[in-house]
Parts: sequence; C-alpha cells; structure tokens
Amino acid sequence: MHNRRISYSRIIGVAALLIVLIFGIDSLKRNAAKKRADQDVNKIITAESGDGTTTAVPPVTAPVQTGNALSSSYVKAEIDETKYYKLTKTKADLGIGELVLINGDNEYTERDLSESIVKMYENMGTSCYKLSYNTNEAQKSIMPPLNSMMSDFYELYNHNDVTITSALRSFDAQESIYNNDDEDIINSESSFAPGFTEHHTGYAIDLTLVSDSSKITKYDGTGDYAWINENCYKYGFIVRYPEDKEDVTGVNYEPWHFRYVGIPHSFIMHDNNFTLEEYINDLKRYVFGYEHLEYDQYGYHYEIYYVPADGDTTIVPVPNDRSYTVSGNNSDGFIVTICTLNSTKSSENSSKSTVKTTVTDNITTDKFSTETQAVTTKSSYEPVTSASKYSD
Repeated sequence: MHNRRISYSRIIGVAALLIVLIFGIDSLKRNAAKKRADQDVNKIITAESGDGTTTAVPPVTAPVQTGNALSSSYVKAEIDETKYYKLTKTKADLGIGELVLINGDNEYTERDLSESIVKMYENMGTSCYKLSYNTNEAQKSIMPPLNSMMSDFYELYNHNDVTITSALRSFDAQESIYNNDDEDIINSESSFAPGFTEHHTGYAIDLTLVSDSSKITKYDGTGDYAWINENCYKYGFIVRYPEDKEDVTGVNYEPWHFRYVGIPHSFIMHDNNFTLEEYINDLKRYVFGYEHLEYDQYGYHYEIYYVPADGDTTIVPVPNDRSYTVSGNNSDGFIVTICTLNSTKSSENSSKSTVKTTVTDNITTDKFSTETQAVTTKSSYEPVTSASKYSD
C-alpha cells in the first residue's frame, strides 16, 4: 500500500509538469503571433497586377478612430495618379469651405473673404423674404438654395415676413455683441468671443419676423414657420443648434440660427440626427483609401472621404474625371465630396435635377471641380408644391 501511494504522487507531479509546459508553449506562440501582427499593421502590402506592375495598397484593417485622432495603425493609402490629382492644401485652408466647424473649442482665424462674399440684396432674386439691412452679406453659394427655400415656403403659406437679421458678421461686430451684458445672450452663439462664431464665415444666417407694418416678432420655428426648420436640410441648410443637443454644441436651442453645409451633408446629418460637431467627427471614419461614405440624392451619387492634415501642407487626392469639392474642417483635416450623375436614376427624375455649371476661380471651395462650379438652382431642388410632398 505504501508503494502505491508513492506511485500516485509521482504520476500527479508529472501530469502537473506537463500542463505547465503545454500552457507555457501556447503562451509563447500567442505572443509571437501578436508581435508579427503588430509589425504587419505598419507595413504597406504590395500587390502585383497582371501586367507586372506592383501597386502599394493599405492593410486590410481600416484605421480606428479614438476621439479626434486616428489610431496608430493608420497607414496612408497610396494615390493612384491615373485616377487622382494631388492637390496641395495649407494650414490656412483648414478654415475654408462649407464644412468648417467653429465653436468654443475651434477658433476661426480672420481672413479675406472678398472673393466669395456677395451682397445678399443683389442676389435675392425674390421678394419672399426680407433683409434687416441692404448691406447684409453672405457666401455666394448659399444664395440660390436660400432663395429656393424661401420661395417654396412662400408658395405654401403666403408669408413674406421672414427676415434675415444677421449673416456675415465681422470680428468687430462680434466684439460689440460679446461685450454686451444682456443676459438674454448667455449660452447662445452670440455670447462667443470674436473668432468663435460661424457668422464670420458667411455660411450662417439668423431669422426673425418683421411684418409689413414693421412689427418685429422673435422667430421660434413654430406654426407655419416650422416648415422651414423641418425642411431646410433639403436645401443644404441645418438648424445649427438643435433642441436637446446643448451638451454637444455648447449652445442653447436656437431655432432661428441656420447654417449652410450643402447637399448631401445636410441630408446625412438629418438622417442620423447629427449636429455639425458629431458629423465632422464621424467623417473621420472615412479616410481616403479605406472605406468611403456614399450617398444618393436628387439623381446624383456622392462619395465622401476624409484626409488628415499633415503639417504645414497636406496632399489631398481629388479625382481627375469627376466633379468635387474640398472643405477644411477648421481643425485637423480636409473633406472631399465627389458628385456624379446617378446612372440608376430614371431619365425623368434626372432631368429635374440637372446641375448647372459656370466657370469660376474656385478660390475658396473648389466647388465641384477645379474648373466648374455647381450652381444649384430652384429646379435642381425639385421644389415643393404641396405641404405633403416632402413628408417624412
């Protein structure tokens, strides 16, 4: 009996030793595999085509975004110069375009906008809305969609008292507002110091109501006027400071403050209930050379991608044969939006959505190609003719 007990002890000891060895070898294998994987992430994979040409392609794993930064696994995609032109952008260009983000954390640097700003009075083309001053100015690109939106609203409700009280706002004007001790502007965009309001860009407008008898009423986006707030995205505008998003924007609900971001961005933001802050952050998932964001609207197909800023100058790939825009985000990168005619759209609907083009220098926005600018007119918005046409 004594000898058997000794035999069992030895067997148990040998078994325990084997288990330790097995787990140790497995652990070594796992660590080695992880090390090889980590090394592979930082490599550019090359693929040889049928004609013997070797092309560099990004790794299979797409970049992961953590907060406002890309993960360390991000590898720049090679640019196929047969498809893309290398456009050089500077740090200053980060503050140019329809998607610039300006808030309490993203300052806007004062710049000369004289090439893209126009007198609103000279570009209204309709008497369906008013201006507080004939000297009001805004970006030229917002005028056609603004005119279309207000004309459609007037056709539905016969109100012509909607008045733009503020559009482009100078740094000096913002300084005056900022120094105002009026408690009504606390936690509003007007309470920002100069450099922190998007009115400096000319893409933002504030509305109020002024009757023909000069009676002034605060615009609250209710009643018949709710149509403007509910449908503005169909014209490229957003309600910049929506209700229940104060924790994101840092500004209380402002139903009177509208911002032009353009189509398709306004649609995508509406579909996802995004503020501009949330949308700009989300776009960083769609890095050039990896997955691009695609969207169809009004008979056109849009492709959107993000290019992280790279020091003093950034190479932004833009298509050689398709119309595009480039906008800085006023922070850390550029957003390219490509527009092509959607071939799957019926010829009848496509004829309603024709984009007209005129030659332009594209000094500020590279609006739909480097040589032509897409000018969206009322016909390209398939204007509303009844209150139910655009019901969601």
